[in-house]
Amino acid sequence: MSANRNRHKKVTALPDESALPGLFEELRQDKKTEKFKLIANPEGEAKMSGLIAELIDPYLDDAKTLNAYKNLVATACIAWNSALLPEAKRPPEINKLIGELGAVPDELRQEMLAIILEMVERKLALFPDNHRQIVNFKVTETKQNYHIAIASTL
Repeated sequence: MSANRNRHKKVTALPDESALPGLFEELRQDKKTEKFKLIANPEGEAKMSGLIAELIDPYLDDAKTLNAYKNLVATACIAWNSALLPEAKRPPEINKLIGELGAVPDELRQEMLAIILEMVERKLALFPDNHRQIVNFKVTETKQNYHIAIASTL
């Protein structure tokens, strides 16, 4: 599929856990989450996949491939969780996460930090009362769409 065609794919929130059973299975087998009850689309709660899709909307033109789109969603998840931290703790925590990527040139590190902090501000503006933490995500591709599945706390 050409990059130009990928750029115009629409993001859709998944209706239930059957749409991406791999994510739920990974969570069920993960030692960190095995003790938690997993619920697909809790009643009365906004779908996190839809919220993340809205958060990344202004950045979609830069995500022309599946890999770039996955990176964009990962960046948004980091920003979302960072927005839940006290403001003073955000830059050190984000820098720590960027550092876990390995050797990142200082210029790129600053650019990544700026984008994440921009997304943090967007999250706080769009969803100030949503305090759910993202614990995992998965992005898949169909012929017409990218699908995002998000696992989060309640």
